[in-house]
Amino acid sequence: MELDRIDIKNLAIVLNKNTTMSRYSELIENKEDIIKALIMSNINTSDDFFEQYRNNSEILAANTMIEQSVLDMLALFLSFHRYRNRKIKEFTSIGIDNISILNNYGITTTKDLIDLCNTEKKRKLVADETKISAHVIKKAVCLADIARLPGIKDIRSSLYYDCGFISIKNIASQKPTEFIEKTSQFIEANNIDKKPPLFKEITTQIAWAKVYPDVIQL
Repeated sequence: MELDRIDIKNLAIVLNKNTTMSRYSELIENKEDIIKALIMSNINTSDDFFEQYRNNSEILAANTMIEQSVLDMLALFLSFHRYRNRKIKEFTSIGIDNISILNNYGITTTKDLIDLCNTEKKRKLVADETKISAHVIKKAVCLADIARLPGIKDIRSSLYYDCGFISIKNIASQKPTEFIEKTSQFIEANNIDKKPPLFKEITTQIAWAKVYPDVIQL
């Protein structure tokens, strides 16, 4: 299961001024040409790109007619947004006792959660064997899914989940301004010590939610 594989054609969604740091401006300005050149060379996914880039980036540059410096920048950009497998002990919102039980069961990382709990059938099995409620297991895998997005750990993922944005697929369909408004209202209504995301932050996260594969069934 590839948690961060993206289609090259979808680079156009994430390479924008509102979603990308200014140091990648050359990629933003030339994204259409870059995408076209890569696809014409049968590089259709980020996995395809990394395979050829790591094998011989000079040959890749020659085949695609993309400057080496631009390929290096693209590799850096994609690497920066690669999936980060986190320890579930960081996600204290599911409960310290539950984390300990899951660790003993063999689920120690967010990837473990997604691999072993990404369907209702799998979640029921884990719930039955660990005696953790199905609701908590579902919340845990949802937090793990949300945490695939840039800059998200337990505080952000639990806030989004509590606001009703329970998966990457769900977040992908949101509008930044409305998302900020809903999270702000939730924080105020529940008097919790959290902050809503900044506009560029959530715009970036929504963009990546649109291009990352949907890996959990709810």
